This record gives sequence, C-alpha cells and structure tokens, in this order.
Amino acid sequence: MSPADNDLFETYKLKYKAMVPGSALFFKGEHYALRVEVPALGKEFTYGVYIGSDPEGYLYLNDVRNLSKPTQFIVSQVTNPLDQQACALIEFWYKDKSHEKAPYAVFLAADPTNAVTNTGFNGFKSVDNPDPYGGDPLWVDLKLAQVSATVEIDSEDTEATLTVDVIGKTAKWIVSNNFLPDTQTIMSKGTLSFKSLDGLTSDLGGVVNYGSDRLVFYKSKMYAKDFVAFFIPAEIRGIGDGDNTLGNVPDTEFSGVTWTKTST
Repeated sequence: MSPADNDLFETYKLKYKAMVPGSALFFKGEHYALRVEVPALGKEFTYGVYIGSDPEGYLYLNDVRNLSKPTQFIVSQVTNPLDQQACALIEFWYKDKSHEKAPYAVFLAADPTNAVTNTGFNGFKSVDNPDPYGGDPLWVDLKLAQVSATVEIDSEDTEATLTVDVIGKTAKWIVSNNFLPDTQTIMSKGTLSFKSLDGLTSDLGGVVNYGSDRLVFYKSKMYAKDFVAFFIPAEIRGIGDGDNTLGNVPDTEFSGVTWTKTST
C-alpha cells in the first residue's frame, strides 16, 4: 500500500503540482464566514466576516493564476485514514464547475478542535449560501502585518491589556467584574494581525470581541465585515493545557478600547 492510499495529505500532494502552508479561519456569528490565508503566495480567500478558529494546513494547487477567478467552495470534515484524525477540507471550484472534474485547489488541515463541526460548516456549500455582504467569494492579495503580542488580565483587576512591543502599541479596555473567575489570571502570548498602523488608534479600534480563541478589534460594530486587527494565541506545547489561552469564556463584546504608545 502506497502512502497516498493511507494519508490524505500525501494523496493531495500527488494530485496537485504545489503544496503551500496556510491556515483556515472558520467563524459563525451573525453569518457564516471563512478566511483562508496563504502568506507564501501573498493571498487570502474571504467569505463574509473572516476571523475565527485557526487550523493550520496546506493549500494544494496547480497554478497560482487560478486564484484570481470567480470561485465557489465546499467545506467538509473528513477523517485521515493514516491516524483517524479529523481534518478540515475545503474544495475550491470555479464559479461554474459543471465542466470541471476536480476542484482547482483544495485546503487540508488537521482539525483537532473540530472547528468545522463546531461552527456548523460541515457540508457547507457557498453555491447554496451567497455571501451575506454581497459579491462572489474570492482570492485577494494578503495585506496584513503580523507581530508578537501579549494579552493580560490580572485576577484582581478589571482592565485587560494587549501589549505589542515591536510596534510600541498598547490597547486597554475594561472587562466586567464577573467576566473571569476571581482566581484566574490571563497571560496569553500570540500574534496580532493588522492592516495598518493607522488603524491602531482610539478612534478606529474602539470595540473588541473577546472569545476563548481570539480577539477581534473593530471600529464600531462587532461582526462588521472590516476589522481593525485580531489576536490569536500561540499554540505552545508542553506547558500544560490552558496556560496560554484567553480563558474559557463566552464571546463578549467590549467597547471603549483605547490604543496608546507603549511605555518604555
């Protein structure tokens, strides 16, 4: 039995000419939303609002020029025969796929947190679910800067702090007294992604959606299509479960976010 008969990652590696690292972000808020980011190609695929859980995997394709054509997509949770691990599979088809025998590209990632199922994306077809913001799902040039950041909430305080030393920025906002248990202190290291330094100002990033797996900063309205920045905790192995998370909390919106220069 060849590796391709037993491993989905090897199967797609043999079917397509190129395999490029990437990540998929699944989200369910007011609407379903999907984002696939492929930094090595400088491309991202967007559908609706596009911040959420973060399974990392690979985009398989034959020609990067195909990432400029009107697209539809199908999402599935599949099982890798090699280790029986749940995986997220996204098939990308041309808008009119009636004459295509196979998707022009696929994204495959191990999905240990069941992001596909938990967000209701298993079996999702874009052809049956038009983008709630209008237009076709499409690949666009990736225009995000990414830097290391730290989120802190002291168990004896009600102020949350996001510190981004490399760009000299700090964001602060007040959380409710019952948001976290009194005994819990948050110290989460990860990555802040943002479109422009000009957006990290108090008049443009005034709302934050706080979830257990990400923070998303908006200008004024949570779940708006256009975000200001987002923070994803790093997956740090060997330090114990939960040590680097944002806490086991429900999605909560906080306003009054202030951005200032980091004190030296």
